Amino acid sequence: QRSPLDTHAPHARGVAKLEAHGDAICTCSADGVVCYWSCAQLQRPVERHAVTDERGKTVPVSCLAFSDPGVDDRELWLGDEFGGAHAARCGGGASGKTIAKPFGASHGGFVASIAAHPAGSAHAARAAD
Repeated sequence: QRSPLDTHAPHARGVAKLEAHGDAICTCSADGVVCYWSCAQLQRPVERHAVTDERGKTVPVSCLAFSDPGVDDRELWLGDEFGGAHAARCGGGASGKTIAKPFGASHGGFVASIAAHPAGSAHAARAAD
């Protein structure tokens, strides 16, 4: 089902995860796009980021979490369809390409969820393996 907002649809595939913190909302999709939204402007994202790895390959993002929700709503942890976990920075006023840096051990399958400790010092991921 498509919504009336699809005229400006920032994702080529369905939204895999939506995460909110204060006025900030982030959405992600397996098309490798993370969008940063403001509750004050839901017609279109404030920023749209094409997420790639360090080699320039699109990261098929399956889930996300704010990495340090108590301090900064621009640092994200991302899970992907191939079992990877990545750190990325979105927000701050500029759309464009965001390089996701791998961290932690990889899973053997689709990462279904990722979460941050409230202090931002640890994370946990759940995958199909």
